[in-house]
Amino acid sequence: MTAPQSFPSASLSFVTQVGALTPTAANPVRFGVEAANRGNVLSYALGIWTLSAGHTYQCVANINTATFTGVTGLATFQWRIISGALFGTLGLQGTPTSAGHVANSGSPTGVLTVTADTTIQLEAITLTAFTSIANASASVQVIA
Repeated sequence: MTAPQSFPSASLSFVTQVGALTPTAANPVRFGVEAANRGNVLSYALGIWTLSAGHTYQCVANINTATFTGVTGLATFQWRIISGALFGTLGLQGTPTSAGHVANSGSPTGVLTVTADTTIQLEAITLTAFTSIANASASVQVIA
């Protein structure tokens, strides 16, 4: 009988953004601070995560506040493999009918298994009547 394989369960990157952040469409959301980085199978810099081959990763973003200029405001976010495809669920922020045009809802999430080193980003897909996001965070964690 062989010994159990070690599992890098503590391998994660957690990034936060306390103040306002103004992402642009088709570019990475550049969170301000990497609050935690555990393990040695992934890294984060300037909105880009580098994932090591041979693992499955869970990616979750929380955009707690989105601000818009009007009631037609819409912002969508999704995870992207930089060399190509979007993956996971679309996170949607829509404008409420309040005077401040501040909204919150929907978290982009995804699970990705990589066989080669891969770079990913959280990307703004649609931005309509959009001002900024705030109180946002994202985590990428090895799950297998």
